[in-house]
Amino acid sequence: MRVPTKVQRWCGGATIILLSLLLGLGSLAIQAPASAAAVRGEAGVHTVEVGGITLAYRSLGHGRPLVLLQGSGAAMDVWDPLMIQTLAHDRRVIIFDYRGVGFSSDDPSVPMTIDLLAHDTAGLIRALHLGRADVLGWSMGGFVAQRLAELHPHRVGRLILMSTDPGSKHAVRAAPDILALDERVTTGQASLDEILFLLFPPDQLEAGQAWLDRYFSQPGCCESVPYETAVRQLGANDAWYAGPGAWRSLPRIHRPTLVLRGALDIDVPPVNGALIARRLPDATSATFDDAGHGLPLQEPTTVGGIVNGFLERP
Repeated sequence: MRVPTKVQRWCGGATIILLSLLLGLGSLAIQAPASAAAVRGEAGVHTVEVGGITLAYRSLGHGRPLVLLQGSGAAMDVWDPLMIQTLAHDRRVIIFDYRGVGFSSDDPSVPMTIDLLAHDTAGLIRALHLGRADVLGWSMGGFVAQRLAELHPHRVGRLILMSTDPGSKHAVRAAPDILALDERVTTGQASLDEILFLLFPPDQLEAGQAWLDRYFSQPGCCESVPYETAVRQLGANDAWYAGPGAWRSLPRIHRPTLVLRGALDIDVPPVNGALIARRLPDATSATFDDAGHGLPLQEPTTVGGIVNGFLERP
């Protein structure tokens, strides 16, 4: 595999740290949340007070709001600029850092749960006066989106769930060796090859390189995720599977929903998308035959176009 030129400029340890936080799979980077003054110095970054913490966000485009929720261990700049550009053409796109991530603050005394992140998201929607926003959740962001729709239905319009699962004992987990790999990535013990292997199919590494080039080209790149926050998020994910997840609540989510999955996703098996779609009252699903867990990074403009088409339906 050819490592992108920009990545080659970093020593091995720094590369692993950066890629771990980029991929939404965990992070070793230890960085205290930025002060409000520092955040104001970042291009396009704003802050809002929600539930006793400060959430940092960016808003792009104009029109009906769409809130994006990324995976665990990832800051808001993980989103592919091409997908954001496609989505923001006719709507307002809001991306933000979860509590304790990037420029957002945290209260470690409050246990991290998926429901807590859903409450945070509802608070962001309320504080920004978005009314009822459309919501797109990828990976752990899909967990948050499902609980948001159940706990705060008046804050959610349409849902897009990507590369995610319904939680509980009904969710189909990855193979033991993949779960072990995910654990190594989360704790910073995985190699660069292993990290890319988890996100992109073997024949799609050029797509992974192209995404990394776009990522590093972003102004102000790159945000980090404190190790303690990544561990807290992993605990929330563990509880997602040990508890009911969204399984019992899915039939009560009466929102038009688009479920997208990659047929080659080894981290969240694609059968989970079918499980979610069957339990939702109003769901449409689509499968990308040659995509893996990094679907929105591998196919940014295609995914953006499909999402736009779904959101524009009568």
